[in-house]
Amino acid sequence: MIRAADPTLIDHCLLELAAERSRRSVGRAWREILSVMRERGFRDREVYTSIEILKKKGYVGYKDGKSGRKPLDDLDTVIAITPEGKGLLRRQQATMQFNVRLPEALQPELGDFVGKAGDTVTAVAVTAMKEWTRMQKFPGIDFRWTPSGRQPCVTGTGLKVWEAYRIWLDHGGDIEKVEKNYANLSRAKVHVAVAYAQAFINEMPEGAFGKRPPFAREVKV
Repeated sequence: MIRAADPTLIDHCLLELAAERSRRSVGRAWREILSVMRERGFRDREVYTSIEILKKKGYVGYKDGKSGRKPLDDLDTVIAITPEGKGLLRRQQATMQFNVRLPEALQPELGDFVGKAGDTVTAVAVTAMKEWTRMQKFPGIDFRWTPSGRQPCVTGTGLKVWEAYRIWLDHGGDIEKVEKNYANLSRAKVHVAVAYAQAFINEMPEGAFGKRPPFAREVKV
């Protein structure tokens, strides 16, 4: 069944959402933040608890004069990251630098790939190391180019990780039901897709998976 999420991960996701910049200012409406967090599979009570703790610690603030006792009751309340919150987010996203020597034979191939990807050698190398590390940690996950960019996928299926994760959420976290309704999703594939998605839930694209088009009708058979 669906388990409780890691509070640190929820905090990180909320800080990233509150740090987003629009044309006018930094921050997002509470209704938008809730929608994204629900789509990622977080429970409302977990999100409410985390945002209140972040507010008390001074990492986020309520904008537009929301100073009442229950500003979160108003879904239009804008939540924005504070300078202290930006510092915390930077520390969480900190990187390290190191040098690596590439074999001569690899450089032309890498150069061709860099040109096609429209990226730098450094960025491609970082992507390669990140993907290799994750594939070792989550056997059964691979990475492919899609119309929406580079995405993690469930090996042996045509599904992106986020699609498999939404299927699992829609079945209430019941893997047996998923196996019954999706012949290509074995128990092992569901497990690894869910584990990967929960580990990197802040990378899940918004509104891209698991939503029925507004014009579609639900038909029960």
